[in-house]
Amino acid sequence: MQENIDTELPVSRNVPATAQLNPQTVDAVEGILVCTGVYTPGGPAPEEDVEGAEMIHHGHRDIAKNNELRRPIIICDDVNTAIDYILEKEEFTV
Repeated sequence: MQENIDTELPVSRNVPATAQLNPQTVDAVEGILVCTGVYTPGGPAPEEDVEGAEMIHHGHRDIAKNNELRRPIIICDDVNTAIDYILEKEEFTV
């Protein structure tokens, strides 16, 4: 067993006390909806709750459930369009 770990945490969540971590640099989280066949255009928007249905949190375990994070800032027809949008938004040039 490794030294300097918190035995109260699951192994998958444990970081050795001697680990050198980089500082957090994320300023914001924005959703992009890529129409891959699961979403039906004209159907309920991703942020709308279906009456009587239990809402399941599909986000990362380290991000608290926040319905505003479920609302996409853009809807793209395919992955390539989404990637182009990201590269343009991040001002990435090839």
